[in-house]
Amino acid sequence: MPICDQVYEVLYRGKPPARVLSDLMSRSLKSEHGDLLGPDAEE
Repeated sequence: MPICDQVYEVLYRGKPPARVLSDLMSRSLKSEHGDLLGPDAEE
């Protein structure tokens, strides 16, 4: 989970919040919930 990973980086590893926002906003687009529905689910 990218957001949780980045929150961890800020809280425990001192990553600057501005860098976290930049990293999250520049990620490639993909489905955020498709895997939760299972392989046979219809969208």
